[in-house]
Amino acid sequence: MRSGYVMPKFTPSAKVTRTADWGGEVILYGKDFAEASEHAKELCQREKRVFIHPYDDPAVMAGQGTLGLEFLQDFLESLDYKGLKA
Repeated sequence: MRSGYVMPKFTPSAKVTRTADWGGEVILYGKDFAEASEHAKELCQREKRVFIHPYDDPAVMAGQGTLGLEFLQDFLESLDYKGLKA
């Protein structure tokens, strides 16, 4: 499955490099997130691809929430309560 990421032109090069290392095509476009997002939507429509907003999407939010719960569970399981005082 082919993936692509449209990011604003001011995106730090380290983020661009790390994203590209995962195998996706990185396109730098626009002066802000709104311009990059609009360009991504246009590309998706033209190329018959699916647009997934990086944060304003119910499925993405649910995944982030699940990640937070998993982190909290792992963190709590790793605590050593012997040194805690009430």
